[in-house]
Amino acid sequence: MFTGPFKIKHGCISAIVSVFSLILLSAAPLSAFEFIPPTQIVSKDKLPIKDLNLIRTKQGLTYLISSDSRYVFQGGLMDVWNGTQITSVKELNDLSDHINFDYIGIEPDKMFTLNLGSGDKKVFIFADPNCSICHTLVAKIRDSKLILSRFHVRAVITPMLKETSLPKANKLAVMAKKNSSDAISAFISNTVDITDCPDKKQAGINYNLLVAKALSIHNFPYMINPQGRIHIGMPDDIYIFLSKQ
Repeated sequence: MFTGPFKIKHGCISAIVSVFSLILLSAAPLSAFEFIPPTQIVSKDKLPIKDLNLIRTKQGLTYLISSDSRYVFQGGLMDVWNGTQITSVKELNDLSDHINFDYIGIEPDKMFTLNLGSGDKKVFIFADPNCSICHTLVAKIRDSKLILSRFHVRAVITPMLKETSLPKANKLAVMAKKNSSDAISAFISNTVDITDCPDKKQAGINYNLLVAKALSIHNFPYMINPQGRIHIGMPDDIYIFLSKQ
């Protein structure tokens, strides 16, 4: 039985980053499968295996077998980003670009975000203050009455690209407390003045970075639509992507 959901907390974030990529294997058969999040990791090593094939039997057993059939993993194959036990390659492919924020316990209220729109469908965009594509994307969303009416877009400010990213994020957080529209405009125009920027990380920025690290986010913008579908970069049609299953 899968024991999720689990919460992203400061104490267990290293375990999540080290082990929770997309899938997790158990050494037990499916009938006895129980997912136990690791808490005291002592090592992490890359396996000398290039290719793995997913084998599913009529008895309900799952195997991962190396292409030369030398190595066999038997057990349950779990997608811990969606809380789903994988039983076929189709399921693996279908879920590979999805994530369930609610399931894995990410708490949006702990994030620092720039918010746009009044709709009830939640969208998350991880964006670095120095990402020019992020500036353009947020500008297009701000100027779209259709998107703003149907979605609640949260730009998760994630300072990772340059040395100036963190001070810009801090300044945006200070600005947003006073006037969110001014902060959004400064982000879009890349005119954040860091001359009087606070040294201490503002509330929510640490949490944004923890989540980004746990999800292995390295490229921006990193978008998650209301259905949990992931897109990295600028979509050809923003509204179509936000509406996509």
